[in-house]
Amino acid sequence: MRIRPILLRAIAAALVLSGPLLGYQAALHHAAAPPRAHHVYRLDYTLSVTEPGKPAVTSGYVLNVEEGGHGMVNAGANIPLATGASSMPSPRQDVGFRLRTNLERAGSDLLLHNDVELSGADERAEPGPRAIHKIVANDDAVVTPGKPALVASVEELTSHARYEVTVTATRLR
Repeated sequence: MRIRPILLRAIAAALVLSGPLLGYQAALHHAAAPPRAHHVYRLDYTLSVTEPGKPAVTSGYVLNVEEGGHGMVNAGANIPLATGASSMPSPRQDVGFRLRTNLERAGSDLLLHNDVELSGADERAEPGPRAIHKIVANDDAVVTPGKPALVASVEELTSHARYEVTVTATRLR
């Protein structure tokens, strides 16, 4: 009868020792890794528009974005696509400045995935449809916190106006 308790102890020991091999872990030996700190950054975007022979016009936009998060800014107007008197309502279009960004940490720097759109409509004196002009830039920018970085620089083909978007990131927490 002494063989039975020895056999039971051997089976129990084998199960305990094979647990980690089977994917089971004892609660005493399993310590959860501390959660990675997620920082929040203030992103100061600047849009500069320089038309030939005119001084630059600058606008600023600020987003607070957590690591791994995204932010978005829309600034502009919702305009009718047709001008003039009509009994039917005209379809409408958002025009102006639109920015979407996703923020990730890349070592001591930040990686921003940016989607920038600038759009505007022709001003029409006579009734009829309006033309919508757009400039779109999709890019990735590496940003060192505290230093300005160029996100996009585009020259419009017909007016030769230059549009530049820069960003400066500041860690908040």
